[in-house]
This record gives sequence, structure tokens and C-alpha cells, in this order.
Amino acid sequence: MTSFFGKLKGLLLSYPDKEYIDWQMSGLKQSVKENHIAPLLIQNLLYRSDPGVTSERCCGEELVVSLSTFGQRIHGVALTVESIMEQTVRPNRIVLYLGHEFEGPGRIPGSLRLLERRGLEIRFVRDIGPYTKLLPALRDFPGATVITVDDDILYDFDFVSTLVNGHLVCPGAVVAPRCRVMEVAADGGLRLPFVDWGLAENGCEPSMWLQPEGVRGVLYPPESLDGRVFDEEVFMALCPTTDDFWFKAMSLLRGTPVMKCYGGGNRASLVNSRSDVSRTLHEVNSGSDGYDCQWRALFKYFDLGRFLG
Repeated sequence: MTSFFGKLKGLLLSYPDKEYIDWQMSGLKQSVKENHIAPLLIQNLLYRSDPGVTSERCCGEELVVSLSTFGQRIHGVALTVESIMEQTVRPNRIVLYLGHEFEGPGRIPGSLRLLERRGLEIRFVRDIGPYTKLLPALRDFPGATVITVDDDILYDFDFVSTLVNGHLVCPGAVVAPRCRVMEVAADGGLRLPFVDWGLAENGCEPSMWLQPEGVRGVLYPPESLDGRVFDEEVFMALCPTTDDFWFKAMSLLRGTPVMKCYGGGNRASLVNSRSDVSRTLHEVNSGSDGYDCQWRALFKYFDLGRFLG
């Protein structure tokens, strides 16, 4: 492990800002220290040179894995990407969307530069918070099946295959390994709080009532979301930090059910589990009834109850 960090730091020494290099190294070392799976991925990241993506199509259309990151979390995201490159079923593309603040010399960690050689694509876009991991991919690859992943999760080797198998069984459905069952009150509104909704069981039928939890990954087939999915003015007003809710609303408006697939992601591990930034959205959403307020506003605005009859 010491040799790994020495070699990685050597890759970064061409950048002029030594303080920035030290900051990058400390962030990556902390990620490794906090996660027992990381050392194996670190070794593969450094020493493997084979492609982490494939030209072969496993489900007809192109398969794209999309993610984004921000701030110091960029130091740990290479481990997430490596976990996707180690899948038993590899995607056709892995695309990391970054805000424009990462453009310029020395702004991309050497660990990500290594992964670019194996097929990682880095694209710079305007940062729209949690929506950055899906909306740019929907624009860039309109005919593709897109799997979204979080930047602080190490995914099991069968993660992609499990989602793809679910997609092949039910091609028109959004697929996720972890879902909650939505509950509607007698007055037609949502039964809240959201955290009290039960988890969907393995083997349940595809349903409009299932709410995917994005942290474990979600597969979106082509044209599964309503065209209003890109309406930034509306989603920033109604649910600026709860993208899972917005995408669920868009699948309801499109008439797309959700399928809960078996396993595949339920054993995923956090990269930066004790990092302050990794808790940012959770704290925003949990405080002041954050989840429930945003779901309530969204449910009312689109009158979503009519799709759950």
C-alpha cells in the first residue's frame, strides 16, 4: 500500500501546487483507512491496464453508468469507479460528470487519470447538485439505458448484472435493488413520514407504488421518464435536494413502473462514511422535515395520487 501511494504521488508531482497534491493524497488515504474493501480496489486501480468498459452490448441498447461528485469527495470517487470496472457485466461507458470548478491543470486527481486510460470518461457540466449524476447523461445518451451510482459507495461485483437481469425481465421498468413502498393516506395525499414506508421485498411485482433509493443504484431504460424531467426551475423549487423523488415523479407521469431486483447492491459499502461532506444531503433533508416537505410539494404540484389508483 505504501508503494501505491508513492507511485500515485509521483503521478501528481507534475502539478505546480504542492499543497493541493498533499490535500489530494490525504483525502485518498482517509478513504482507504475507513473501508476494508478499498485496498483490493486500490491495487487493481494502480496495476490493471485492461479496459473497464466493453463494446459488447448486454441489453440491446448502450449501457451507461453515470455518476457525479463534488468538493473533497473527488479523492475517493476513483474507488467507486474501480468497483464498477470490476463488474462481472461491464457497461459500455462510465461517465463522471464534474462541475466546471474542476477544469484546469491539477484539478483532477491522478487516480482518476489512471482510470481514464481504461475507459472512464470525464465530462464538465454546470453543477446542479444531486441531479448532475443523471440529467446530463439523459441528454448525452438519449437512447441508452443509464445506471446511476453514488460517489461514496463501493459496489458488489454483481451489481450491474443484477440490474441488467431485472431490466431484461421487465424492459420498460425502472430497476433498483432497494425500494420503499409508497403509502397514500385516506385523503389522497401521501402518508408521511417517508422514512416509515416499508422496504419492498424480493419477488414483489413491478409496481407504480415502489420508490427507488438511489444510494444503491438505479437503472433507467430509454424513455422511462417524462419529458419534464429537465425542468430545472420546477425541481429546484419543489425538491432541490431530493432527486430520487423527482425522478420517481417523472416515472409516474410517464406511466413507468418500478421493479425491485434481487440483491445486487444491498451489501455496498461506504467510501467516506465518516466524512462531513458525505452527510451533507442527509442532514439537509432530515432537518426541518426535509424529505417530507419536498415530497409533499411534489405530490401536490403534479397531483401524483391519480397515478396510484
